[in-house]
Amino acid sequence: MLSNQPAMYSSMYHYDCTIIPFVFIAGIFGLGYLMSKLSGKKLKSRVLMIILVIVLLKSSAAFYYGSGLGPSKYTPGIYAVTEHNQLANEVIKEIPEDASVLTTTFIMPHIANRKDIFVFPQKVEADVVLFDLSITPYKLTPKTYKEELYKYNKSSDYELVLEKGDFIMFKKRLLS
Repeated sequence: MLSNQPAMYSSMYHYDCTIIPFVFIAGIFGLGYLMSKLSGKKLKSRVLMIILVIVLLKSSAAFYYGSGLGPSKYTPGIYAVTEHNQLANEVIKEIPEDASVLTTTFIMPHIANRKDIFVFPQKVEADVVLFDLSITPYKLTPKTYKEELYKYNKSSDYELVLEKGDFIMFKKRLLS
């Protein structure tokens, strides 16, 4: 495809969804072509249909079990609500509804109903800056993430308003 990112050309993600209808349509036309070539040869067309059904079932089963989507790779533990998740919900409730927020990609979906949301490493003047120290945001190294935290901690524009577990929240100081 047009990217070096494996997620972009892998069939495991949504990125290839635009070509899937064309693959199915091509398969239907290909099957129609094969059937037209074998018309009048009842035995050969039946054998071909049986072979195609077997190939389809085997390839579907191989993809299902080998891809990580099947039951052999299912790990229900990753969907469990942890103490960290519960604490995140408590911290999020502390953010004023009308505040703009700068945070991580993991917290952002939980505050998606807000008008102004920004994700690290964007350089913006948000009303609230929320750090989750249990993860390192996308595109940042642990070192640069800690440097960002240090910058807000030392800033005269922001004040530390909450520190719970792995969560640290800064609020923009009001001008006096």
